This record gives sequence, C-alpha cells and structure tokens, in this order.
Amino acid sequence: MTAAPAASQALGDRQLLPTLQTIHGQWLQNAHKMLESARRSEAGILCRSAAVRSLNTDLSPRLHLERALVESVGQMVEPRHAAQLWVAAELIATLDWQLDHELGRCHRANEFSILTRKFEKALGHWCRAVEEALGPLSWDDIPEQARQRLALLGAKEVHHDS
Repeated sequence: MTAAPAASQALGDRQLLPTLQTIHGQWLQNAHKMLESARRSEAGILCRSAAVRSLNTDLSPRLHLERALVESVGQMVEPRHAAQLWVAAELIATLDWQLDHELGRCHRANEFSILTRKFEKALGHWCRAVEEALGPLSWDDIPEQARQRLALLGAKEVHHDS
C-alpha cells in the first residue's frame, strides 16, 4: 500500500476523492485476496487464523486512523453522511470482534466464510461512505491534522497510535 506522505502538498486544493479511491482500492483488493485465500476449501485453521491476524495488524489500524480522520472533519460532513459513517464503522468493529471471537471458539470454515463475506461488504460500504462524504472536500478544506492522517492511510505500515 503506497501513498506519498507529502500527498497533501502535491495535491494543493484538489478534491480528496482520487486519493481516497486509491487508498480504498488497495484496502479492498488486499482484504479480498487474503480472505478469499483463507476461504478456500483446502484452507485450514492456520490460514484462517493468519487472515484474521492480518486484518488485526494491517487493516484495523488503518480503519482506526481513517475513523479518527472522519471524526476530525465531522463538522464538514453532512448529517446524513455522518449517520452512514457511524453505522458502517460500528458494523465493521462488530464484525471484526466477531471474527476474533468465532475463530478462537469454533474454527468452522462455513462460519468463517459467512463472516468474512459480511466483513468485506461492510468494508466496501465504509469506503464508499467515506468517499461520498469526504470526496468533494479539497485538501485545503481540511485541518492539518486531518491532512496528515489522510497521508498516513496509504503508508506501508500504520499503527494504532498513529
């Protein structure tokens, strides 16, 4: 996942949508590739565990950072978008928790497949909701802290404390 940290300076007053679409496209592609592999009939518990671990160590910090970004520009987001974003974020958090819980409890391939497909749909919904809400804004519209967070979203590594 690559996005230049200096992206905010390079884009000037351009809209956020192209940057968000690039970042989200990578997220969705990576999540699908990893989860689809773990859903294969020959994939075992170790493969499923690795997929969940990857969600927790790679995607979860990015979602946490993006949620903080969204909250930092909350006053710029239309109320209907704010409600969609909140629901999508809560759904992802719930499914993420459920994946952790179910994997540790039963390791059933069918349940894993159902949950991961729901997770992928929820992630896609979140990405579209963020793009719809923040996409029309320009880099110059958002506060510096939000610009920094957005630039970090596509970085190679993102940690929870970012």
